[in-house]
Amino acid sequence: MMNEERARLIEINKFLKKQNQAVMKMLEGYAALHFYYQQLFTKRNADEVINLLLEFIVSTFEKYDRDIMCAVFFADEETFEFQCREVYPTEADLKLFEAELYEQTERGVVGWCINNQKISFFKSMVNQRLPHGLVIPLYTPNKTLGLIFINVDCDASFITHETLQILELSCTQTSLFLDNLQFA
Repeated sequence: MMNEERARLIEINKFLKKQNQAVMKMLEGYAALHFYYQQLFTKRNADEVINLLLEFIVSTFEKYDRDIMCAVFFADEETFEFQCREVYPTEADLKLFEAELYEQTERGVVGWCINNQKISFFKSMVNQRLPHGLVIPLYTPNKTLGLIFINVDCDASFITHETLQILELSCTQTSLFLDNLQFA
């Protein structure tokens, strides 16, 4: 009887330890998001804002020790076509991202992402080195400003719900900030 009780207490202890670790990671993520917001309000032009966002995304994935590539695409208000504004790393192949955009548009991933204003996951046939990814919309209540493509070296099972929330919040706040910069 004593061994059963001890085994039960050990299992409870493991569970609580795992829960505490999850809470700590969540708090770290929200602290990073708060710091990001503070930095965001010091930026005066779109390029500074975009670079800050890319740095934030890269730092988010560095915590998971993942190899990533990112591209920020903005929508042309007249033609509704997406034009690449910035890539990470800076030596990344722009044509690869354009091919990725085309492929994911054809597969309906981009349309779903924009219509639902939610992060969308995809499997890439274009990028063999980093074959998995996310598309994150950049939008305001009135319009879609663009998209962020993030290619990752493995499937997205390592990404927590909290990390997705942090990515969505950072992109939404950035979108609003970029939209306001147009009127400043």
